[in-house]
Amino acid sequence: MLEKLKKIYLQFIVGYRNPKKYWNERWRIGLNQEKWKPEDIEKVEIELTGVMKRFRCGNILEIGCGKAILKNLNGYTGLDFSLNVLESLKEFIFADVGEHIPLPDKSFDATLCMKVLLHVKPDKIENAVKEICRVTKNVIILDEPPYKRNAECCKHNFNHDLTSLFERNISVGCRFVFLGEHVV
Repeated sequence: MLEKLKKIYLQFIVGYRNPKKYWNERWRIGLNQEKWKPEDIEKVEIELTGVMKRFRCGNILEIGCGKAILKNLNGYTGLDFSLNVLESLKEFIFADVGEHIPLPDKSFDATLCMKVLLHVKPDKIENAVKEICRVTKNVIILDEPPYKRNAECCKHNFNHDLTSLFERNISVGCRFVFLGEHVV
């Protein structure tokens, strides 16, 4: 019952007009508690470690890190626009990927996006992809829903053709991969 009241509060009182406020409040009231099983975290960590080794990566930036379930990866830094989720991390960046990442070019060997770009509004996605490409040296690792032409989404999920966006914006020498799939 409490979860339902929290969802009603978020939908009708907070709303989604201001995504930063929405997500901050969602974390604050405890609605976004990640429910990853330890074995699932371990599986993702193993896969990410393999990709990082393959591309000779010593550090990784997770965009939209939330509660940073992967914070035990070597060289991990989390980026989020919600201070509520960053307070538990040693290394973090408080920023909105749709606006600007306050880092120099090629600051991280690897960058990870796990189900975060689907929440970036269409008018900000191109800039978000450019920023991710700008700060990444070796490999961008994506765990995002597949693009479906003309697909309908809910208020805060957007259907982006990430393959085309990254192909247009990625820098020379950098690659992108979808977790569990082949290297693009």
